Amino acid sequence: MTETPTGVSPTNPSRDARPISPLRRRMLDEMSIRQFSDKTQADYIRHVVTLTRFIGRAPDTATPDDLRAFQVHQRQAGVQPPSMNSSVSALRFFFIFACNRPELGQYLRIVKQPQKLPVVLTQEEAAGLMVAAPGPKFRAIFGVAYGAGLRVSEVAHLKVADIDSDRKLLRVEQGKGRKDRNAMLSPRLIELLREWWLIAWPTTWLFPGRDPIQPVSSRHIYRVVRETAEAIGIEKRVGPHTLRHSFATHLLEQGVDIRVKNYRANGASRYTTMTLDTPEFIRRFLLHVLPKGFHRIRHYGLLATGQRAENIERARELLGAVTTADARVDAAASDNTVGADLPPCPCCGARQRIIEIFLRGETPKHRATPRPLVFKVDTS
Repeated sequence: MTETPTGVSPTNPSRDARPISPLRRRMLDEMSIRQFSDKTQADYIRHVVTLTRFIGRAPDTATPDDLRAFQVHQRQAGVQPPSMNSSVSALRFFFIFACNRPELGQYLRIVKQPQKLPVVLTQEEAAGLMVAAPGPKFRAIFGVAYGAGLRVSEVAHLKVADIDSDRKLLRVEQGKGRKDRNAMLSPRLIELLREWWLIAWPTTWLFPGRDPIQPVSSRHIYRVVRETAEAIGIEKRVGPHTLRHSFATHLLEQGVDIRVKNYRANGASRYTTMTLDTPEFIRRFLLHVLPKGFHRIRHYGLLATGQRAENIERARELLGAVTTADARVDAAASDNTVGADLPPCPCCGARQRIIEIFLRGETPKHRATPRPLVFKVDTS
């Protein structure tokens, strides 16, 4: 029995037979320690190979000028910002952990990505896409992507055991970020999945590919969605992720059930469900995620959140204090504290009041509350 080297894809034996350089082996080991997925490892290796071909020598001998010229070449070649930023992440990882040259990371620039609104289908267009799906298999695939809001890779890797029709939940194992979660499963979607199960009787994968041992590929789903949208005359740029955006948008338009956490409660009672209409949902959402140029309104100084109650109580105490003269102060000073008119405040013009009189060199009994250190956070 032979063992496949770590980080090498077993699907290509010809590549497995090639020797691995110590530099690549070190990078594969570092990625394996951090439990990077196979796709992430393949992408990182591909970006390093691209840099190697560009400079024409070993990548660990790259200079700052080489990296700058490489990014200029990428920009001129029309490489999109997400691909360039993925390359930056891969090369920074390579220079930091495989080459022990972290100073080179500062010469790789992150490219700013334009913020665009997602394409969203109308409810009529989404219904037409379901009707025009080529067969019950893809009708069920479209239904899961739209009715549960799943990503295309999550739809492709669903298993029969992931369907919990009693609890009306759809279990997603190791989705984005290697996280498990439960998605909603509507009664209509349950019927759609039962129709597909009675036709195909899948055993392991809910949507098997041409090889029953393997699931359907994400690329195949994307191609079918795009061709179906073109066939029914939808002029928008439609893909599987469009169905996910449409799912969230249509829920928002109908009123969203949001699961919130009550930090004052304990145990399972901390989680409750509330229904918000669209304006209220947008208002609460903007409290956490603000567009560029907007700043969250906060209280500073006297009404700062950390010492608000203490400062207000202190202000009430000072305003209600009885102003009597100290025994060691002369009579003239004492007369000024009892009924004598004081000049108005030079700032606001209001009547002034003596809180305390003390001699030169003495320490006042009433000290002002120290102003808290405030950090202004830009959430744009």
